[in-house]
Amino acid sequence: MGQDEREPEADIDLLFKGMNIPEHIKRLGIRLAGSGASSGKVPVNSDDAKSLIAALQNELVEKNEEVKRLTVTPLDCAPVLFTKEVKDAAGTAIVMYNSKMTEVILPKGMSVLPGDTVKLSRTGQIVDVLDYSPSGELAVVRTASVDANTAEVEGGGKTKIVYAGKYEGKLKAGERVILDATSSVIIGNRGKGDERFLFSEDTNVRWDDIAGVAMAKQCLIEAIEDPFRYQAIYEFYRQEPLKGVLLFGPPGCGKTMLAKAAATSNAEMHGGKGKKTALIYMRGPEAITKYLGEAEEAIRQAFATGREHKREFGYRSIFFLDEAESLLRKRGSGISSDIETTIVPMFLAEMDGLDKDGPFVILATNRADMLDDAVVRSKRVDRKVLVERPTAKEAPVYFELNLKKTPVKGKTVKEMAELAAVEMFSGKHELYEVVLGPTRDNKHLKFTLGDIASGALIAGIVQKARSIAIQRDKTQKQPEGITVDDMIQGIELALLEESSSNMDNSLGDFLKDYRPGEVRDVIKLKQVSK
Repeated sequence: MGQDEREPEADIDLLFKGMNIPEHIKRLGIRLAGSGASSGKVPVNSDDAKSLIAALQNELVEKNEEVKRLTVTPLDCAPVLFTKEVKDAAGTAIVMYNSKMTEVILPKGMSVLPGDTVKLSRTGQIVDVLDYSPSGELAVVRTASVDANTAEVEGGGKTKIVYAGKYEGKLKAGERVILDATSSVIIGNRGKGDERFLFSEDTNVRWDDIAGVAMAKQCLIEAIEDPFRYQAIYEFYRQEPLKGVLLFGPPGCGKTMLAKAAATSNAEMHGGKGKKTALIYMRGPEAITKYLGEAEEAIRQAFATGREHKREFGYRSIFFLDEAESLLRKRGSGISSDIETTIVPMFLAEMDGLDKDGPFVILATNRADMLDDAVVRSKRVDRKVLVERPTAKEAPVYFELNLKKTPVKGKTVKEMAELAAVEMFSGKHELYEVVLGPTRDNKHLKFTLGDIASGALIAGIVQKARSIAIQRDKTQKQPEGITVDDMIQGIELALLEESSSNMDNSLGDFLKDYRPGEVRDVIKLKQVSK
């Protein structure tokens, strides 16, 4: 066999001589060279073999480095609870490591703060500080002292004491904070970001802006203003301020307006300080979400905001819970997946708190019969006030209040208001006809627009009359003011709109003095647009 006919294995073997090549690499190179010859390819020359071996060596080095990287012992991470400075020596940090508090030496030149998460070596020494956005359990600060390194927080239905971490002396009640994985230290502060229950509109409503409801106004004045204005008398009788009031009655009769007026009066008595948090407004259905525990968290947040308001501004805020029956329904009713079994006890616990910094609670509902008995008992809700519909005698005051800044034609505002009230309560605006049975002499009763009168309905009628006047004046190109016909048309339009509404509750109130067997029929009357 000549030199050109040598086996490729011989070329590789000759090339390997004098080189520090591992045996398995040599075998691999020889196999590759042999496979090239057997497949009819050109035999491997010296340059090809060198390139092949270099590539294999590089690959081997990379694999070895990857193996080393993957077999390195993982570093543990631990939250720093607090740090200790030692005079003339390296400081130390207390970390929560393996479910126990461990003291480790602080490395020189590395900034480590309470609340940081650090990497620990196998010997338990700090080697690095994690730089990341904190994540963990969300809790609400209940109390925090400026001179203590701990805070009382509430989250997941439990109250606990945790280390304040880097937020020592900076926390305020009501702030939402993030706890580390062990729930031992605060690692993030989200602030009071949830302001959806702070009343965003102008609460500049005064008692004189609300028509009627004299009993409700007097009750709220007694509960909110008197303890401040007549403090000495209250102390003389050892009378504690009221904790809460229940306003119940038909919708649209001024319950929200009463809460606004109470908040305005409350803030003005104290120089207008803290108006932003003077009224905490929550609609029950808005607090209910698909996430477990969010309604409870919203209520806790509301009370925490109220307590912080008292501490900051020196007077109690008002927590107004509208449609309270949706959150504080009787326990065991079997409605809404019985969420009230957790919400009601938590609400009661907030109201029964020992501190006197909590907000004054106003509950509003159209269905007082659905509220849990424990919520409305004395010492929690001390007054229960029926906010009734305006009567035919009271209605002119409502119309006059809504017309006082509106131009009228041919009448004074007072005359227009009286005329509108008479028209609204006239028997000709019927919605239902009620037929009584023989025990009631087969009488026929009229259920009219006046039987569903409310402050909201009257305000809507005046608004409709304005719109009618505006459309007329657009054509005439000359503003005249609201006429009697405009007001009558507004009432007729309101009748047409209300006829399509559900009247079950209103009819129930209308017929409350009759036993079921005494009502033979209830006939809905068809309304025709005029």
